[in-house]
Amino acid sequence: MKRPGLLNTALVLASLALLAHAAAEFDVFKYINPLIGTNNGGHVFPGATLPFGMAKAVADVNGEGQGGFATDGSNITGFSHMHDDGTGGVRYSAAMVQDPSRLLGDDLDRCKFSKVDRAVPRINGTASAHPGYFAVSLNSSVHAEMTVTNHTALYRFTFPNSGTAAPKSQLADETPLSPLILVDLTDLSDSRSGGNVSVKPQTGRMTGNGTFAPSFGVGSYVLHFCADFSGANVRDAGIWLNNRAGNATTHTTLAADNVNIPPLPAGAYVRFHTPTKDNQMLARVGVSFVSVEQACGNAETEIPDLGFEHTLAVAEDVWRKKLAVVKVDATGVSAELQTVFWSGLYRAMISPQDYTGENPLWKSDEPYYDSYYCIWDSFRSIHPLITLVDPESQALMLRSLVDIYRHEGKLPDYSYLKGITDSVNWTTAYEAVVSDAEIEPPNWTIEGRGGLMSWKNLHYVPTDDYDPYGTGLLTRSISRTVEYAYDDFCIAEMARKMGNMGDYEKYLQRAGFWKNMYNADQTSAINGTDTGFKGFLQPRYLNGTFGYQDPIFCSPLLNFTSCYLNPGGSETYEGSSWLYTFFVPQDMASLIATLGGSTAFTKRLDFLHTSGLLYIGDEQAFLPVFQYHYAGRPGLSAKTVHSYIPSQFNTTNEGIPGNDDSGAMGSFSTLSMMGLWPVSGQNVYLIMPPFFPEVNLTNGHTGKTATVRNIGFDAGYNDIYIQNATLDGKAWTKNWISHDFYRNGGVLELTLGSEESSWVEEEQVPGYDPKHFYPVNPGDLFHNRYEMLAKVGWGTSSTVWLARDTQRWRWQPDRYVVLKVIASRYVGQDAAKHELNIDRRLKSNLPHKGALFVRTMLDSFEVAGPDDRHFCLGYGPLREPISIYQRRWEDGKLPPSIVKVYTRYLLQGLNFLHSECHIVHTDLKPDNIMMTFEDPSVIEDFIQKQNENPMPRKVKDGRSIYLSHNDFGRLKSFRVLPVIADFGLAEPGDGSGPSRHPIQPPLYHAPEVILGTGWTYSADIWNLGVLIWNLMENEDLFRNIRSAQGAYDPRAHVAEMIALLGPPPKTLIDRGTSRSEVKWSHAVPNAEGEFCRTAREYYRGPFFNSEGELLYKDLIPDNCDLSDLVPSLKGEDKELFLDFAFG
Repeated sequence: MKRPGLLNTALVLASLALLAHAAAEFDVFKYINPLIGTNNGGHVFPGATLPFGMAKAVADVNGEGQGGFATDGSNITGFSHMHDDGTGGVRYSAAMVQDPSRLLGDDLDRCKFSKVDRAVPRINGTASAHPGYFAVSLNSSVHAEMTVTNHTALYRFTFPNSGTAAPKSQLADETPLSPLILVDLTDLSDSRSGGNVSVKPQTGRMTGNGTFAPSFGVGSYVLHFCADFSGANVRDAGIWLNNRAGNATTHTTLAADNVNIPPLPAGAYVRFHTPTKDNQMLARVGVSFVSVEQACGNAETEIPDLGFEHTLAVAEDVWRKKLAVVKVDATGVSAELQTVFWSGLYRAMISPQDYTGENPLWKSDEPYYDSYYCIWDSFRSIHPLITLVDPESQALMLRSLVDIYRHEGKLPDYSYLKGITDSVNWTTAYEAVVSDAEIEPPNWTIEGRGGLMSWKNLHYVPTDDYDPYGTGLLTRSISRTVEYAYDDFCIAEMARKMGNMGDYEKYLQRAGFWKNMYNADQTSAINGTDTGFKGFLQPRYLNGTFGYQDPIFCSPLLNFTSCYLNPGGSETYEGSSWLYTFFVPQDMASLIATLGGSTAFTKRLDFLHTSGLLYIGDEQAFLPVFQYHYAGRPGLSAKTVHSYIPSQFNTTNEGIPGNDDSGAMGSFSTLSMMGLWPVSGQNVYLIMPPFFPEVNLTNGHTGKTATVRNIGFDAGYNDIYIQNATLDGKAWTKNWISHDFYRNGGVLELTLGSEESSWVEEEQVPGYDPKHFYPVNPGDLFHNRYEMLAKVGWGTSSTVWLARDTQRWRWQPDRYVVLKVIASRYVGQDAAKHELNIDRRLKSNLPHKGALFVRTMLDSFEVAGPDDRHFCLGYGPLREPISIYQRRWEDGKLPPSIVKVYTRYLLQGLNFLHSECHIVHTDLKPDNIMMTFEDPSVIEDFIQKQNENPMPRKVKDGRSIYLSHNDFGRLKSFRVLPVIADFGLAEPGDGSGPSRHPIQPPLYHAPEVILGTGWTYSADIWNLGVLIWNLMENEDLFRNIRSAQGAYDPRAHVAEMIALLGPPPKTLIDRGTSRSEVKWSHAVPNAEGEFCRTAREYYRGPFFNSEGELLYKDLIPDNCDLSDLVPSLKGEDKELFLDFAFG
């Protein structure tokens, strides 16, 4: 192998040093601006908080301050410690507002206590924030800073020197500094209906509680507080009402019903002597939903010494660790775009709030999260993002939701298909979502579903619904219908994962009810001009006839603000019929066919984005940005994303469109810029080029890192179209990827260009030459018999097509085959002949019961192409490899009962290969075990969808290249069988002795292959054992077989074999010593690219000394026991597997 010279080595080391320096210099806080979205309706909470923290401290304003603070120039009324983030509801805060002020003329009667009167301007430009910290300066020259722990806020107030807090006309220079801090039992929306407050005049401690309305929804909550101070001695303390105060009493109880008795402005105050150091005072406020005692305990435990710098450092460290799972190479990317990215990620971790230990409603050891007011928004992007960057917190939230269902009877659902199953009781969760789908609550405006009688009987929600079982707003019939359909699809997916096929089929059928609101005759006009599009969702009456809602109604073009939870509202919620017509993520193929096919669908989607109909500030608008993927135009998704970022998402205080909705807007920008958009409720991420050269995401559960890397990154974003893709070095032709990528790690590389491409398919083969591949088109007739229907796969020397066998009687059902069209004879001839020879062996030994589980050819012939002749090999069609099939099960793990049955079938197949045909497969791996079709109708349905939605193609130099379609849809049942396929690397096993040249993928290398003893049928049995383990555990059995650079390391592989199974027999070691240096017939390149002639050279032996001891004992992993690595098996099943493994 060629090695770098000294100069090259020096350059490499210098580059690494520069990269290390750059990494050391990177500070994520530099690119997080919590003030984004604090103006123009964003309602972002910009204050100090921990990730999902309960305490949220910020300055409150009397303007549009739903998040407490706003950068709209409004005055500051005080500082409080409990807020929601980004909601569109009323302003929410805890009751305790602190106002550090100085009295005019040191006269208590001249102090302004009430919220309305005490408001003071801030000094423009002084508001600053970063994760865990907020600060602002008041016109009174008081500088306020704040940080938090989970249940406690800590404030630091710096006062001006004596006599500088107000104009001289109001306060003489000689007036001593005497700060006054008050607690106000009034929240931002004046919703208090009761409360009390006490103050201890000796220490200044203030305690109390208040009963308030939430920011969104119904009901009330009680918040308890406990405030302590340091930095100055107490001068006096007392109670204030309206703008009058006194120290005659230190306790008051208040009541109001907000109807007849409005809440009286009231609270407590403490006046202090001059601060003892640096004119600074600290205020610590603990909060609790349980009791005053718990509020005080929280404060005393979390911040025992009122140390501001230490508390801030801890908060900052928590944030840095939380954000560290994401790393980007930002070379060439502007600071503004980096700030949009990181600020969005930060905002997605503000809510919901972790109230664990603070549940006042019931006793439970489960986590308790709340502030789910925006879950209708957050399920689309926030929770998918949290699933990626913080699966542990997502699991806690899910457990909390399940616990809410146990005690309150209703539950929003999420995340099952993303593999978050640890510690989550999914049996109860499934019970909850079924309850939601089947049992109507008395008030379904608050929770659950309404109109279930019509939903079950009519299969839609009528606009004039008769609903005797519950009460709610009889509006939103269109949006409720399509969302119920999608909800039922998600239930069906849960049922399938849990093996409940009866429920799966039931709810899958209901997932198609969206079609019942589709009026194919409905047109749409804008300002009297027909848009040219026909067919929209429309309201429907109980008698089955359609009503009418203008398709553009509730869009920015017509009555945009008329479609909320208001009586007399429209048939869609926060969006138009134009928008809701696209909401069928569970069956996009059917939707595209309904709207006229891929071309018509793309044209309609273009119009939605360019006509002014779409408002990206509503979360329903997120998915349509990426739905071009389903029409085979992923490049248009990338183009559309760039039309919204940074035009609608930027670094200004108005830098998001509309309410942030608990971080929804932030999650949209972050996920879009990461390059993978999650389709919520499905195990699907749509692929786009990231806004960075590279994005890395480390999974908090598995520790594995997923990397998305752009090849040919263009910081000017002209080259935003994927030309081809590889996953871990292998061609990737899907425009989506599953959650396994994030759970198991890997490297997804995207080669970019300036023109749209389908990034298909055989073009990705190194050295691709179009003249070597036969230019197949749908409808071609091969061998005067086979009508080509759809491309279902491709390889380095072939394309694979589903075809109809036309040689049948008219009354017979259609018969289908799969044709493997080999590249020209100069490229694929040897491989084709090899497969034909193996197939002859297989057929010459029929019949045999094991042959049922071995794939054989149905036909073979040659066709003449434009430049050469091509072999064609015909097989019976099979559904999918077992590697895809196993993803249909929970966590990708096949149940032991299924594995046992499949193992028996595969052993029968191998018995046929070995005993009767004398063939060694040599390449048994999940991709080469295919599953049969469960029902002939699956192929018929697939062909119908192909007719409705033809394969995308591109024409290059007069030649069409098609994007393969190999997804046959959801399983109709689990009546499928495994079949051993792909004999391209199979070898005869009846030669003069064992073969010695390398076989098998590295992960599946048998010991005799690595040691060079020679291999025969037992190599297949070893493969099968490793394969069975993978099917049960969905992980690699051997996990430490690669070097730090990712190269296969045979020494580490042998060491791990010994750790799991014990040392090999001495006879096997001795055979390896004597035979590993026997020369092969031709040289073979190893993992380092070196050409080798012996097994010892190829696998870098020897491995053992003359005594049979491993030479590399340091490579043997510690605490590695095979019996500990099969948690899926218990009892007898586990013993049987271990007997098989050690047998």
